[in-house]
Amino acid sequence: MINNKSSYYTSEKIFNLEINKLKLNYPVYVTDLSKLKNEGDFVLFHFYGDEYIATKSKKKISIFQNRCLHRSFPLKKKKYGNEKIICPYHGWFYNYEGKLIGIPKKDCFKTLPKNKFLSQLHPEVCGQFLFASYKKGNLKKNFGKLFKVIEKISNNINKSEFSDTIEYNANWKLCVENSLDEYHIVNVHPNNAGYYGYMKNFKYHEEGKNLILFSSENQKDSLDYKKFCKDALAGKVDHNGYKIFNIFPSTAVIIYFGFVSFTNFHIVSGKKTINNIEVFSLKDKKVSDNYVKKFVENFFTKLVYEDKEVIERYQEALNQNTSYNFKEYLSVYEERIKKFRKALL
Repeated sequence: MINNKSSYYTSEKIFNLEINKLKLNYPVYVTDLSKLKNEGDFVLFHFYGDEYIATKSKKKISIFQNRCLHRSFPLKKKKYGNEKIICPYHGWFYNYEGKLIGIPKKDCFKTLPKNKFLSQLHPEVCGQFLFASYKKGNLKKNFGKLFKVIEKISNNINKSEFSDTIEYNANWKLCVENSLDEYHIVNVHPNNAGYYGYMKNFKYHEEGKNLILFSSENQKDSLDYKKFCKDALAGKVDHNGYKIFNIFPSTAVIIYFGFVSFTNFHIVSGKKTINNIEVFSLKDKKVSDNYVKKFVENFFTKLVYEDKEVIERYQEALNQNTSYNFKEYLSVYEERIKKFRKALL
């Protein structure tokens, strides 16, 4: 039994304390590198409450805040594309590395910013995946031994088959805790993930603060994490069963049905979270367009929206009484929630 309070999911003070700590130490997944191939390509994303732009210049990938130096107006609204970086409000102009290079009617200003660069984050790469980090080196530190494993998984990616951005009217912790909860699957997802009932053949593993689940309906499938990692490093990634790597604090890499998929809970505010989801096909698991369509529509996105409904309903109930105290009785299928909360503290 655990005592909990609704303020854990509703308090702005708690939220601000969390993100001020998290943003210093934990990178955020941005995109796969295929979306930043050409000069001018960009992707818009959230980094612990602030919007940032990842963009490609001739020389490198840069990441900078989506706020004009003039009056902090958002530079980009589109989620991704290829275009110049010109503030749509007054026309201040930046290069693809976030440096201010043009000001209309410059002589009408008495003072101008001394620092010509927009606020920057460090781009950090793991295989084909791009992350944004407050401090260089945070990615390898956070991933630990998982870094090379995720790198090998990413290098087996064929292409992105589907991506979407979904807003949740909910605290980010409710979203993450739901992703760590296998007990709800039978009831919330009876026609897809919960079709076979409660997990019977499963094992939980840990890599630092990162929480890992291996499960399979086939009792003969190996759930040996050490063997999986050893084989992956040798270039043999086992795609059998269901494997989910919950990367602390709010990203999940999932291997299932011959795909690698992502759910990324980007923190916007205490009561708003954006889930950037993506599905990748694999080089050694050729699939038809029809198979991809069925997986995305009948399984993956259906799961996401079923979860969104229960998460938002939960948040709505908590918002009605922000000082509500309640008791929780967590099952063996919810053990990772306790570990996540401990890691967050």
